Amino acid sequence: MSHQRARYFFVHVMKTSGSTFRSHLHDLFPGGFYPDHFVPPGPAHLDNLMVQRVVGLAPDVHERITAYAGHFPFVVPSMIDPDLVTLTILRDPVDRIISHLKHCKRMEPQHQEHSLEEIYDDPWTFPMLLHNHQVKVFAMTRDDKLESVMDVVDIDGDRVRTAMEHLRQVDVLGFTVDHASFLDECTRRYGLSFKATRGPWRVAREGWEVSDALRRRIEADNERDREFYELAREHAAERA
Repeated sequence: MSHQRARYFFVHVMKTSGSTFRSHLHDLFPGGFYPDHFVPPGPAHLDNLMVQRVVGLAPDVHERITAYAGHFPFVVPSMIDPDLVTLTILRDPVDRIISHLKHCKRMEPQHQEHSLEEIYDDPWTFPMLLHNHQVKVFAMTRDDKLESVMDVVDIDGDRVRTAMEHLRQVDVLGFTVDHASFLDECTRRYGLSFKATRGPWRVAREGWEVSDALRRRIEADNERDREFYELAREHAAERA
């Protein structure tokens, strides 16, 4: 299928190298990329986060959008147009969370003096953005009365199964550890052509040490995310 005929929705899981791919889409579809070219009224930082900001766009606006990208639950594209091509990238759960902690320390003033452990323990950050977050993105359903991907959802075995049912519907699934293969698959299937100079970028350079104890805590606290990630890797291997 040519990219001239397809329309895309990139489900951007935070800290998976998705910012690099988002920039590729922005380059490919000048004038047709959400949110940059279709900013609804209100705070701009919510455009790639709040469900109703994108779902609630007028039908004629949706018709002019060729590619969407944002930190949205997987069910959101089906709420807009079930024919959208869905793309996503997943990352090892421990690595993803450590990357998020470093991002918070680097970019958020309230955390710049905190240790990575203190940020991990933050009562707002942990439940909304860290705890089994990757599987949550795919486990959410319309019945959850979604506001954003930050909604707190208890992830049990049933939710993992729901997440895998949704993941099997993703048209192109990639992994941070092999970003090039994800781009190659997008090219092979949809004819998307990417600038060689793009990314990976926004890579952390700080030498903040991550203790073995913190890594063990993250692994223990996010068993459902680990289960989901391993199942996703198996699914990708079967589909290859």
